[in-house]
Amino acid sequence: FNKEARGQPYDWKGILVFALAVRAGNNSKQFCSEFASRFYKRGGLMAFSKYYNSDRVAPANFLMSPIFDRIWADGE
Repeated sequence: FNKEARGQPYDWKGILVFALAVRAGNNSKQFCSEFASRFYKRGGLMAFSKYYNSDRVAPANFLMSPIFDRIWADGE
């Protein structure tokens, strides 16, 4: 996954499209939560359903995922 993502430009259009909920962004670019969701999936950590498209993951979704409950609890 790192080889695929390294050097990709930030997907500004994708994050705007995400915010407007119109359509998917560019497959050769990624925004932060899209990248993180794919990174975790490839590493075997299913923060969200494997059927949920990473293009649709908002940054705040990570706060709602029970996978990260321990991380937040330890950080408080």
